[in-house]
Amino acid sequence: SDEDNSEDLDADIFISKFAENLASQVLTLGIDLTMEGCVLEQMFESLPKLLAAFSLRLGHKGSTQTHMDAMYLVHKFRHDISTRFKASIETSVGKSAGQPPTETGASSKPKSSRIRDWLDTDVEQNMAVQPMPEGSSQLPEETLGKCQLGNFEYATVFDSAAFKGLLSSIYQTAFRSTSSPLDAINDIRSKIRGRYRQDGSQKISRHQPSKSYKIYLLADLDLVDFLNKQYTDRPTPKSRAELLSTAITLTGNEVDAQALPCVNYIQQTWPITGLYVVNAICSALDSQASAKEELLDRSEVTANLIQHPVHHRLGIRIKAQGTVDFLGEVAEIFGWLTAALRASPDQDQLAWCEPYLHYSSKGADKVSDVWEMKFKITNPRQGLLDNKLGQCWHGMFRNAAIAKGFPIPRRTRHNTGLEVPLHMAAGLMDSPKLHEFMGHYCLKGFSTMLAPVELIDGVVLWHFYYNPAGKRISYCDAVKNEGKDRISLEELQSSRHVIGWWSNVFYMAGDKDANYDVCRSALPFIGREFALEKVSFSLGHIFTAGCQFSIGKKDTPVHITKQGYVNKLRWIDQKFVILWDEEDKRGWLVRGSSVLLHLVRASLKHCQSDNFNSDFLFDFGAFREPPEDKRFRHKSALVALVDKENRKLPLYREEKTQEKTITSHGRWTKQTETIATFTTLEDKIVEIYETLEKLIDFRAHSAASSKGINAKLNGGGRLKGWDFKDIAISRDPLQLRVASLPDYGKTWSDFAKSIGAVTLFGCGFGDIIKPNLEKSDVDSTQSVRTTMPANKGLLGACLADFEDIAEIHG
Repeated sequence: SDEDNSEDLDADIFISKFAENLASQVLTLGIDLTMEGCVLEQMFESLPKLLAAFSLRLGHKGSTQTHMDAMYLVHKFRHDISTRFKASIETSVGKSAGQPPTETGASSKPKSSRIRDWLDTDVEQNMAVQPMPEGSSQLPEETLGKCQLGNFEYATVFDSAAFKGLLSSIYQTAFRSTSSPLDAINDIRSKIRGRYRQDGSQKISRHQPSKSYKIYLLADLDLVDFLNKQYTDRPTPKSRAELLSTAITLTGNEVDAQALPCVNYIQQTWPITGLYVVNAICSALDSQASAKEELLDRSEVTANLIQHPVHHRLGIRIKAQGTVDFLGEVAEIFGWLTAALRASPDQDQLAWCEPYLHYSSKGADKVSDVWEMKFKITNPRQGLLDNKLGQCWHGMFRNAAIAKGFPIPRRTRHNTGLEVPLHMAAGLMDSPKLHEFMGHYCLKGFSTMLAPVELIDGVVLWHFYYNPAGKRISYCDAVKNEGKDRISLEELQSSRHVIGWWSNVFYMAGDKDANYDVCRSALPFIGREFALEKVSFSLGHIFTAGCQFSIGKKDTPVHITKQGYVNKLRWIDQKFVILWDEEDKRGWLVRGSSVLLHLVRASLKHCQSDNFNSDFLFDFGAFREPPEDKRFRHKSALVALVDKENRKLPLYREEKTQEKTITSHGRWTKQTETIATFTTLEDKIVEIYETLEKLIDFRAHSAASSKGINAKLNGGGRLKGWDFKDIAISRDPLQLRVASLPDYGKTWSDFAKSIGAVTLFGCGFGDIIKPNLEKSDVDSTQSVRTTMPANKGLLGACLADFEDIAEIHG
């Protein structure tokens, strides 16, 4: 009949408009549809299920008549919509074939950043749905009837929270890696859907909202005990809610995994629904009472801490009420939390933790169901060996648990390692700066180092080096094992980061009365005739942005020591430096700790009179000098450098902004707050130490090489080194210089090279070492030389230092 034809035409118009709008929106999400064929296929295959879940969420209780009409139409024609959507996407991809892969409205930001920005806009409106693949389940539907599609209000559907959730689900489907099976998340979702989709009581109708169910989820997870054990020794106490949100989690398998703070993984995988669940748990943790959150579609989630009925210790219970897919999603989130927020039973090994859902009983109301979230832990000694390709990142953690069977972001290359934000990797390694050494960037702690080796489709692959005994690692390892790509700072800042390549590697100086008005040496840079490459060094780049995270005991292996400051001083104290006075043509062989303090004092003196002196807070009078009985000795500097009160002295007041996720009435918003911090003397000491460390490592590297610079500079009475003042005033970059020695200087230059001494040039060092006439056995009537002659090319040293050199170098 004409009426039937009209209804068919109206339905066809709805299908076309919905599919085309959905396709146009998906094309703006930043999904690289040309990356792999399986991206498109995976998206097309999952779309009917996503549309079914979307329709039920759209037509939940409290929905308008328009939304219930759309619920019915989308559910009935989900396969037709999927077909039209596929055709529209394939047409768009075909048109862009042969062109650089760009997206509508794309910017220079990475895709992952753009989608996160999109999810952050109107974040309280996003109702993410992530049904996982399972067998088809048909719900009974009424006949089409008259939906008045001619005046259908499409805008109310496309602007709804449920539609944004649909877009988020499509993005998540394309974003997920297929390198490991999603057994846990699939099992949890299928059990929920299997039980409630088969009850036969729900009929998709335009005249009633989608059916709501209620379940209870129970887990043997004592979050209070977990947080207390992991973060008891934190210097700055945080609330339990903040600790839970920022706790570092691991997700994936033994090779390909992802490290993120808890709340960030939740936002990535279950936008909004996940945050409501976490918000309820956080509120229950802080209040020790039941906490309820209500979503915009009237779905509910309630959390409370209870005494576990079987294990008789504190556990957690979640009540969820909403559509079948909402219940499945809450169960997924709960399962991931129970797996990720725990430590391995082994004190020094990682472990896999895979949750599974077990039906327990009917609830007290005889209507709701009680489910228990259980888990199985893989023996940490079976397969978790960090001496395999892609598994070196295991050494970055002590005994964390890896949540297995949950999604991580897609990569072009599998079996590459752990994806982690760069600033978090820096925090785990206790290395707050990104350093440049001989043209290569690296993250370096005392006994650990990360070096980038390759850039693949916006993903930087890193080597991780560590010394199991906690001993120092050299910068030279980054050069010896350099990768095929020279990766720029800009690329590091805009890329994803994966760690997975394996490598296991086993005086007057500094005194307050010394002269610190050391002038520049004015020595020339190395000339072209020496064919020197890659010998300028840059100061470290400090990480100032990124997600907040809290490092627990499970995240800190024994070989990443937190006494790094003392270890650094212990190491530098065994090194020696030549302070060469180009004006007086004489030098001083001084131990590294004394030179470190000498440079620090010179730097402070410069800060006192530079263009920023009005902000300089350092109180020279508050500096605790070594006691008189320990002054003027070859190890006097260590006394001042180790002093805890000295290390706390402020130099500058800094203000930094950070974003915090604030929860209020179920809504998560980002709030920027300003925090006042201080740059301290310890920061200055470490900064100069790091520069000296690079110079010492370069000296060792060049001494081991027989090419270019070394073949010509190691002879002919030439001395290569760096300008003292450049280091003291943090000049960036530092340039290698060369001096010609007087004839007598040629006699000690080979000795200096044999002990790996670094040279610092300057003018006006004064008498770094001078005799103590009061304790001398020399007759006062005798003529005594009280200073080392200038212009002779002599090298002065302390006898005690020579004794240490003999012990160290033989």
